[in-house]
Amino acid sequence: MTYLQKADTVLKIQDKTLIGTAGASVPFPPPLAFIVGMAIGFALQLFIPVRVVTSSRGAHNLVLLASGLLSVSASLIIASVIAFRRARTTHTFSVASTSLIVRGPFRISRNPLYLAGILFHAGVALAANAFWPLVLLLPAIALVNTLIKREEAYLTKRFGLEYDAYRNRVRRWI
Repeated sequence: MTYLQKADTVLKIQDKTLIGTAGASVPFPPPLAFIVGMAIGFALQLFIPVRVVTSSRGAHNLVLLASGLLSVSASLIIASVIAFRRARTTHTFSVASTSLIVRGPFRISRNPLYLAGILFHAGVALAANAFWPLVLLLPAIALVNTLIKREEAYLTKRFGLEYDAYRNRVRRWI
């Protein structure tokens, strides 16, 4: 009986190290890549100003496009937060996921919050008619993509075949 208790304890410890209290093993929250990229881009914009368009009509069209991107971004964020709350799980990287979300915006994209980050970053840059933040969106996306791979490895360990089936059904971005 003692052996079973010890074995049981070991299993619990192993589970805890794998999925108990720890979330995905990422060195920093992925949205930080967008924030830093945008900050550096706008700093560059101050010192080396380059506009996306130069005409007032073009600038007006950029604002319209930016409004659309920001609206879609806000919608994705709201829908994703609702999906997390309905699933009673966390969106925090340092806390273990308790369920796999496959509804709402997660039906279309495995990463709707990161997609919202891309749209927000692009929308703000276009609304400001600022070239450098748009340029720095590309390395931010590349960095987030590498972090997503770590999250996917965690989700595969956490949810196994269920996550594999979901990953085969739904694209990473859109």
